[in-house]
Amino acid sequence: MTCMQAQALSAPETLQAGSFDEAVQTLSDRVLAANPTQSAASRWVIGISGVPGSGKSTIAKAVAAHLNELQKDQHFAVAVGMDGFHYTRAQLDGMEDPEEAHAKRGAHWTFNGPSFVKAISELKQAVHSKLPSFDHNVKDPVEDDIEVLEHHQVVIVEGNYLHLDLDPWNQLASLWDDSWYLDCDMEVAMQRVFDRFLTMGLCSHEAQHRLDDNDSRNAELIASYAHCAQLIIKCAVDAAADEAMKAEE
Repeated sequence: MTCMQAQALSAPETLQAGSFDEAVQTLSDRVLAANPTQSAASRWVIGISGVPGSGKSTIAKAVAAHLNELQKDQHFAVAVGMDGFHYTRAQLDGMEDPEEAHAKRGAHWTFNGPSFVKAISELKQAVHSKLPSFDHNVKDPVEDDIEVLEHHQVVIVEGNYLHLDLDPWNQLASLWDDSWYLDCDMEVAMQRVFDRFLTMGLCSHEAQHRLDDNDSRNAELIASYAHCAQLIIKCAVDAAADEAMKAEE
């Protein structure tokens, strides 16, 4: 079922959270209410998307940690990201326009979409899985760096393009047991990305150019598919969220 087919059946719900902590609690309650342990043969897999800088990785990790706390089991839930599915720099070099590929790295076509879809399909099975991570120091993926253990019952997957209704990303719609979109104010999100570029060593001019030429455009595309999620999360910007995001940088 594609995004458009799913939307023909029902419009997304909206969660209006007054704080980061409230969002984490409400989302955790939502997961447990769905009884994700009802099948021993498959996992409950949730997809959460959002624009760059929205805080999706932060909230995914926070919900997984809170679920583990509630269940008194540190291996009940785990959060994983799609960053490890970036094409390597060597693969970008082999594309038709290598200069453009490197400049647009982070756009949906600079990720190995088919490989990601296959990995999520395999994650649905309650088996030991290994996924790639992304090393920001070497600027390339690290194979088999993230482990999802056989007894992990809930997997929260975060990434920019999880709800894109474009091939091959639209194949993900049928794999999510629940799907969320983190609706962050675009100006706030882009400021976070700009600040992130500065910490990476870019000057203000370089950071702004990269933001305008790539990340802002990607963000507009991602936001246009927010309606493809089952739940849209509107969370107030607060100190707890910003501190959690800074701790990950």
